[in-house]
Amino acid sequence: LDTEAAEKQRQELEKQREEIERQREEARAEGEKLQHQAETLLAAEAELQRRADHLARTERALLIERQQVANSRKSLAVVQAHVVSMIDKDSTPGQLQEHRL
Repeated sequence: LDTEAAEKQRQELEKQREEIERQREEARAEGEKLQHQAETLLAAEAELQRRADHLARTERALLIERQQVANSRKSLAVVQAHVVSMIDKDSTPGQLQEHRL
């Protein structure tokens, strides 16, 4: 009976060892999966940050360009006003004139 009990206990211990090994393997596989997900998320976050930085630079460049266009329009309006004023000074008073700029 002692050998039967010992054999039964050995088999039970072997089952427990196999279960622990299976759980350890599952935990390792889950850890690898989580590591892969973390790496994927970090890569996606880096890509999003790169895109956000690019977008911010583009927006700044567009703002500067918009300001330059507005300044150019103001300068053009001043020049046009001076040209019209000069044309008006050289014209005959009371004469109808048409100006195309």
